Amino acid sequence: MSEIDFQELASALKVAADTINAFPHESVQIKIVEALIRAYENDHTEDESAILEHGVDGDGNETVTTVPKDINGAPQLGRQTKKRSTKYVPALDKDLNLHPDDAPSLKEFAQECQPKTQNEYCLVSIYWFIEKAHIDPVTADMVYTAFRNLNVSLPADFINMIAKTGSKGWIHSGERTNLKLSTNGINFVEREMTKRSAEVVDE
Repeated sequence: MSEIDFQELASALKVAADTINAFPHESVQIKIVEALIRAYENDHTEDESAILEHGVDGDGNETVTTVPKDINGAPQLGRQTKKRSTKYVPALDKDLNLHPDDAPSLKEFAQECQPKTQNEYCLVSIYWFIEKAHIDPVTADMVYTAFRNLNVSLPADFINMIAKTGSKGWIHSGERTNLKLSTNGINFVEREMTKRSAEVVDE
């Protein structure tokens, strides 16, 4: 701290002390000091918050729940918590094997199913992972990797596309790190989509 900064701090402390001492009752002086401390803590909780929990919100964004610390560094559980959200950005899963020896490749299965929409591609990808490649759990990154492998046009909001596939009743999309097939989704693939390639040949 420079001499100028020290002098400014000393002057500010003297003004604060004179203001507090102007009140005759000690109980009032204590309350004023406590109020000043609380004001200081509120100004410094952004960087000094205790992280309580990492999670994912309804849109699939990463969230960090924090709570302010007290003057001793302990979480003040009675105080209002803060949440920060980070937009989910899909990433390639480079460890995936999309051409297993004991099952049709993802591309071969997609050609059989003839998906027409992004939601159908999403369903087909999850079905292939679970039912054909026997990979479970399925993540949003895995579906993104499947889209890239299949040369599918990518949606502007990938998580929202997965959520819309879930709203059709085809998958359970509540957790982007654990996407599940529903009975309706399985039936749609097996009773509808896998017959499309045969229909094209018949025509």
